[in-house]
Amino acid sequence: MISSNTQSSLEVNSEGKPSASDPRVTIHVSESETPLDLNELKYDTPRGWACVLGVFLITVHTWGMSSDSSLAYGVFLTYYATSPSFQPTSNIMFAYVGGLSIAVAFITSPFMGYYVSKGYVRVILFAGVLIEAGSFIAASFATRSWHLFLTQGVGYGLGMGMLYTGSVGIISQWFRRHTGPANALGAAGTGVGGIAYSLGTNRMLGDLGYATTMRVLAALILVFNGIGVLLLRSRDKQIGVIVRLPFDYRLLTTPGYPLILVYGLCCLFGYIMGLFSMSSYCIRIGLTASQGSVAVAMMSVGQAFGRPAVGFLCDKLGILNVTTGTAAFSAILSFVMWPLAESYGVILVFGLLAGSVTGTFYAVVAPLTASVVGLRELTRALSLIWIILAVPATYKQASDVASLLAVSQVVANALIETGK
Repeated sequence: MISSNTQSSLEVNSEGKPSASDPRVTIHVSESETPLDLNELKYDTPRGWACVLGVFLITVHTWGMSSDSSLAYGVFLTYYATSPSFQPTSNIMFAYVGGLSIAVAFITSPFMGYYVSKGYVRVILFAGVLIEAGSFIAASFATRSWHLFLTQGVGYGLGMGMLYTGSVGIISQWFRRHTGPANALGAAGTGVGGIAYSLGTNRMLGDLGYATTMRVLAALILVFNGIGVLLLRSRDKQIGVIVRLPFDYRLLTTPGYPLILVYGLCCLFGYIMGLFSMSSYCIRIGLTASQGSVAVAMMSVGQAFGRPAVGFLCDKLGILNVTTGTAAFSAILSFVMWPLAESYGVILVFGLLAGSVTGTFYAVVAPLTASVVGLRELTRALSLIWIILAVPATYKQASDVASLLAVSQVVANALIETGK
């Protein structure tokens, strides 16, 4: 047995169990809790479902509210592009604001994951709540485009990264029989947040003005993310989470792990194009900003119902089978349906269908990664995934907006690219 308040230098074998040989690896042990055999832990309990609710609330108010990782950012993008307050600035530069937020979240995730595995989960989560809410308050005073880069870009991305890194692996620690549905329900917050905030933000911007809207959203972030954090309980100490330096690339030699990275990259490119450019695309073909907001909301409806359905199917048919099928269906929609979507009705149908399968990666990434590397390595493995996704997340949205602003043939090419 390992004595309390000590750290033992251990190496982890392919089964996720420690053996004494690697000084770079430590198992974090507290005085009251020592690592248990994973089979001794209780799974699928009501406490686990409380964690699902907590992750759901956090997802609604991070991925589902604003930044390039959110469906509602399309509404902000349209507002910035048409508001005299932020001119003269190109649409591409506004798109970079959204891309920067997700890039910051991804780039900082290895460092956040390191301190999460060291036992500072609560500190990271509550700091994320305050930073994210503060970024919206600061953005309410923005009068120049570079203000948006600092607030909705860097500030929001940092807060979102802290919240997401600290919460994304917790659900998998509490479930075995219902891992797929539980993670998918947590990820469904993206769709629910998109429904509420793509419509609500558009209405508030018209009725309350930009500054008041941002302050109202900051208050919502503070309250609901705070509740979500209070509902979470990490089991890192009972599991005996592995503590390594943030950048340990030996994970890349784990069989199956590089394939997860490739899958994530492919999903990210289609996900950003399909969701975050919808509002601007509607304006481009002659629809109103309100209609564009509804189109984005339809994609959110698809996500809200599609992601839980994907989770249940993963338990029945297997994660690999379901993710392969949803990716193929999403590609078919992009190749066949979106290039022909020039009427409001067709766009709504496309939004509902595409939203149900687009971004499946985010619903299954935690259980899929845990099945490959084990629970003890999950936080570190997810952090490496986010850092690799950071660069394409930064530039993809801006490149797609540039395509959408070009001639119709270039628009068609951009849509076809989404299906690849």
